[in-house]
Amino acid sequence: MSRHVPAPVTPSGELEIICPSGDMIISCTTSGKNHRFKVSSQTLCTASSVFRAMLGPTSKFKEAQDLRNYGGADKLYEIPLEDDNLKVLRHILLCLHLQNLAVPNTISFEELVQAAVVTDKYDLGVALRLDWAYDNWLLVSWVFGEETIFNKVSEVLIHKAVIDEDSYLSFGTGIIVPDSVSRAISIQRDAAFDSVFQVCGRLLEQLAGESETELPLHCKYGGETDAQEVCDTFQYTLLRRRFTKAGLLPEGIETARLDDLEHLWRIFAGMTGTRGYLEGHYNCDVTAGLKEEVYKLIVGVKGLELAEFPSRAGRLVPKRGFP
Repeated sequence: MSRHVPAPVTPSGELEIICPSGDMIISCTTSGKNHRFKVSSQTLCTASSVFRAMLGPTSKFKEAQDLRNYGGADKLYEIPLEDDNLKVLRHILLCLHLQNLAVPNTISFEELVQAAVVTDKYDLGVALRLDWAYDNWLLVSWVFGEETIFNKVSEVLIHKAVIDEDSYLSFGTGIIVPDSVSRAISIQRDAAFDSVFQVCGRLLEQLAGESETELPLHCKYGGETDAQEVCDTFQYTLLRRRFTKAGLLPEGIETARLDDLEHLWRIFAGMTGTRGYLEGHYNCDVTAGLKEEVYKLIVGVKGLELAEFPSRAGRLVPKRGFP
């Protein structure tokens, strides 16, 4: 299937076809030169709440009414966009219309800043969400001794790392992290998994009255009644079934470790409470407390410090204050 690839930016005033079936023209004037792009209003409205308010089918703005009143491909409605960086605006329009092959693989930091300005102006943050190569920043901060960046990026990697089919730690980008950092991330990651697994095992022991260190968790309905025994049994059985299915008990732990910590939290976030299963036993539900404890454990996992690595300790950049 052929694919339309737009030509380079055209001379001043000429029309560049971003979308062959487009129904409007965007014009941008930079340094006294005018550039025009044929685009799809529907694509812009889908990607941007600003364009949706301005050009959407239910909009009462003059631009929307003019767009609806213009008819035919021979006379397209034209809207001027002021004060936007032409080169960056073109890249963004190409991306929104899925013409990614015409967009360069790299841009300068200045262009990235300008892209952020245009993205914020037209509320395109979701449509243009960046796929950050976290480990690239990790390597940069590792080499140049940027402690703050290293700490933040390593924290992200600890949460996102998975085990690949060859049993190696993978960050999903194919770029190798320094061995010593990878080992440290693995240790932090394993410790977080172990803490969650221990919480699950300890909770089951409490429900079964088998814990040697903590008081049993029993039905709060009151008294040694049949209802209390049913409640205790139900809570234990339901949670054990959920933990087994999710690989959170000893027999499934190694499989659970293959995924990332974010996936582990989603397992608990999706657990529904037991209240409602047994009428009147609303205060017996342990699910909410379990989710809160696991959430704190996972969120509490912090990034690495360059000072932990002897080879980097002498390269730390002094922390800079900001006005």
